[in-house]
Amino acid sequence: MSFKAPYLPRDDEGYTVSFLPNETEHIAEFFDEYGVVVIRDVLSPADCEASVSEMFEIVESNSTFRRNDASTWDSWPANSIPQYGNISRAPIFTPQFLKNRANPTLHSVISTLLGRDDLIVNHDRAGLMRPTTNVQTSPTTNSDFPRWSTKPNLHLDMNPWTWLSDPAGIYQQNVLKNLSYERLADFITENNQPIQSTGTSIQALFNLLDNKKENGGFVCVPGFHKHFESHFSSIPAPENPSAGHNFSKNDPIFQQAQRVTSRAGSLIVWDQTLPHGSFPNKSNQFRAAQYLRLFPRWLLTRKQLKYRLIVIFTEAQRVAKGQNVVWSAEEVRALGGVVSEE
Repeated sequence: MSFKAPYLPRDDEGYTVSFLPNETEHIAEFFDEYGVVVIRDVLSPADCEASVSEMFEIVESNSTFRRNDASTWDSWPANSIPQYGNISRAPIFTPQFLKNRANPTLHSVISTLLGRDDLIVNHDRAGLMRPTTNVQTSPTTNSDFPRWSTKPNLHLDMNPWTWLSDPAGIYQQNVLKNLSYERLADFITENNQPIQSTGTSIQALFNLLDNKKENGGFVCVPGFHKHFESHFSSIPAPENPSAGHNFSKNDPIFQQAQRVTSRAGSLIVWDQTLPHGSFPNKSNQFRAAQYLRLFPRWLLTRKQLKYRLIVIFTEAQRVAKGQNVVWSAEEVRALGGVVSEE
C-alpha cells in the first residue's frame, strides 16, 4: 500500500498549529496523528535571545564572521558542518544551552507525552542558517548569496533495520554500554540508539527565532511513524548498514516532506521513526535551532552517568569563561545527574 502523508494544519499567521504546554490532551492527540507536534512558549524571549547570542559567539570565536556585518558572512568555522547549518561538530555546553536542556517545561511536556518520568536529556549541536536572499551588505546594496544555502536533506537518526530486527535493542545497548565519554563524540552517538522495547523514542528542537516557511529549517514526513514498519520491512537491509538512514531526493518519501514552522521559543517534538531533516533558507533572516533528545536514564550505568556529568560540567566551566552559573538539584538531575536513591 502506498503512503500519502497527511497535511500539517497551519494557524492564521501561517505557522504550524501549536499548543500551550498545559494543553496535554491536544498535544497527545496531534502527536499520535502526525508523529510531530509544536508546543509554543516553552522558552522565554530572554532565553531565545541568550541562546542565539551564544550561537553567534561560537561562530565568531572560530572564524572572522561578525553577526552585524554581512560582508563577513562568507567566513564560517572550519570544524562545523556548513552544508547542514551546524555551527560545530562537537556538542555545545554553553550556559544558556544547558539551561534550555534542563528547562522544567521541556521535561514536563515530554514526560507527560511519553507517560514516563525517568528521562534525561542529551547534549547535541545547533543549527544556524545564514540568510541567502536580499541580504543587505551595505547601506545601498542588497545581494543574494546562494552559496550560503544548505542542502535539503531527509533522514532517520537510527538504523531502521536494526530497530525492527532487534526489538530488545541488544545491539544498541551494547553501543551505549561502551560509551566512556572520554570523547565528546560519545554524546552524539547517544542520539542514534533508540530501542523499540522502551516505547516511543522522541527527538526535539527549540526554535530560537520566528521561523516561517521561507526561512528554511525543520521538515518531516507527517504520519510516517504509522507506516515505518511496513515500509522498511519491505526493503532489504543494506550490506553495510550505518547508524542512520538517508532518503534520496528521488524517493517518494522525500517528496512528501513538509516544513514545520513555529514561533521563537517553541518546542518541536517528533517520533524518532519519522523521516526528518531541513530545507534551505530562502529569506533575508537567520534560522536558529537547538537540537534535543530525551531518553530513559537506565540505558546508561550509574558509573557512566557520573562520568558523563563530570564531562558536562567540565565543558560548561571551560566555555563559561568565569561566569558563575548556579544549578539547582532538579536541573542537575535533568542533565543526567545521579541522585541518592538511584
